[in-house]
Amino acid sequence: MMLRSLLALSVLLLPALSAAAADNVPAAQPSPACALAETYLLSFPVVQNGGPVVFSEEDQGGPREDGRLEWRDMGAEGAEPKPIAGPPNELISGLRAGGGASAIKHCANVRKLLDSKGIRYGEDAVNSGSSSNGALFKSAILGISLPVISKDGNEAVLVESFSAGMLLGRGNVTYLKRQADGKWQAIGEAMLWVS
Repeated sequence: MMLRSLLALSVLLLPALSAAAADNVPAAQPSPACALAETYLLSFPVVQNGGPVVFSEEDQGGPREDGRLEWRDMGAEGAEPKPIAGPPNELISGLRAGGGASAIKHCANVRKLLDSKGIRYGEDAVNSGSSSNGALFKSAILGISLPVISKDGNEAVLVESFSAGMLLGRGNVTYLKRQADGKWQAIGEAMLWVS
């Protein structure tokens, strides 16, 4: 009889104890790649301001095995980009191996950021945004891959895409370096496709 009473009491208390325990568990930290993807997206004015864009959850692909990448600096506003040395080969190999896996699909922190800015993402958002009354889409469609970060944590590459119409889009690999203050900066890019 005593055992039944204890069992019944434990069944009643278990949800409350579980909830209390869950309140004391710290939130999982995003992976370094997801943290960098979020930081990079925060550098976009349209993300900061919740602009008229939608994000694709599709994997971004990566550089073709036989494709040669021509790296250019990000250039000052209005200046012609100049050729630069690209990132280490192992970063590009990592990007190829990962297939440009979508940071939107794989990073809860990135989705939370977009939700907080009122920016839609996913297949329905892309389908709605890509309808058009002419050459331009209703919304620009952006995509970003999970960054591949160097072993020392000081360099990274990611694939990003932009499309604002059937013949107005581009995809590129972006090269980032960690600065002395610890912040990441995009220093170069190599075009993958243009439409």
